[in-house]
Amino acid sequence: MARTVINVSKAPVRNNPSAAVATSTFFKALDASAGGEILWDEKDDFVTIILQNTASSSGTAVIKCGDGPNAVEDLQVVIPASSTVCVGLDSARFKVTKGTDKGKVLLTGPATISVAVVVSP
Repeated sequence: MARTVINVSKAPVRNNPSAAVATSTFFKALDASAGGEILWDEKDDFVTIILQNTASSSGTAVIKCGDGPNAVEDLQVVIPASSTVCVGLDSARFKVTKGTDKGKVLLTGPATISVAVVVSP
């Protein structure tokens, strides 16, 4: 299977509501075997990743460590059953900077975890 492509939702203007969460494409379920990838072509900046667990038990998503100078280790995020959590993410720590995955942040986890990404203007 291929990784799930997770698009970045951008708020168009500060202090104005965005309709992005009303669309059916806001959350994307991770592929159980391949995980997901966030296509990040912005400058390294802080983003918010929203992780939603639809299972009746807790689940763990792993945000894979990148290969840049700020990369340290994978980040494991435990999401309680039927819950949603937010993670303020510094993409410089997780973005891949070379090779076929250049410009991507990679995630793994069960298909019961869906992911959305939001960046402010």
